[in-house]
Amino acid sequence: MIENIKNKSLEFIKKYERILFVVICTILTFAIILVLIFKKFDKVKAEENSNQNLTITNEVIEGDVEEKRIIKVDVKGAVSKPGVYSLEEGSIVDDAIKLAGGVNKNANTKEINLSKKLTDEMVIVIYTNSEIQEFKDKNNKKEEKECICDNDINDACIKESYTNYYSFNSDVKESISMKESSISNLVNINTATLEELLSLTGIGESKAKAIIEYRKENRFQVIEDIMKVSGIGQSVFDKIKEDITV
Repeated sequence: MIENIKNKSLEFIKKYERILFVVICTILTFAIILVLIFKKFDKVKAEENSNQNLTITNEVIEGDVEEKRIIKVDVKGAVSKPGVYSLEEGSIVDDAIKLAGGVNKNANTKEINLSKKLTDEMVIVIYTNSEIQEFKDKNNKKEEKECICDNDINDACIKESYTNYYSFNSDVKESISMKESSISNLVNINTATLEELLSLTGIGESKAKAIIEYRKENRFQVIEDIMKVSGIGQSVFDKIKEDITV
């Protein structure tokens, strides 16, 4: 019986072998097409995910760039290197002081808000112990209770802590005003014109032009940097150091 079934199967295969071949080929072709379609679908999906990740990355990068806007602050008083410094937005007063070389030994930061966030064009003044003592002494003689830290003078001061503690009387105001006036008369070696540089003792036309040429590529961070200019040594610096600023 088995032999009979086998013979009939062979006869059926021989009779319809072409049809069977076509059917098998069709099934294989269909299977191959399905595989290719699924691969194409996976590739498209992977590209979409990649584009999404790239978009997210670009957004993050753009966000970082916006957060890193540069601001400038003016650090004055009892610090190692007074001057104008550039910092990233979001920095605090303490960061600016560190950039200015830190405070001097006689500095008093007790009433300075070191954690205050910096803003563009902010002015930070670090007072000395002797200046604070002077304010206290004058407060003992005057009944005025006005804060010494006027916001127009020192943006980093804890104003409330000075109220009813130090006296900022007219004599002190006049003293600070004279200091500010003196500073305003200094020659800024980063921005001075040729004529302004020529007004400095020991600076002739060649040295003045050398200063202008140097600062095209290098900004003066402290006044001592002027000695990096060719032709300007310690002796020339000693003559002009009281008349220049950065």
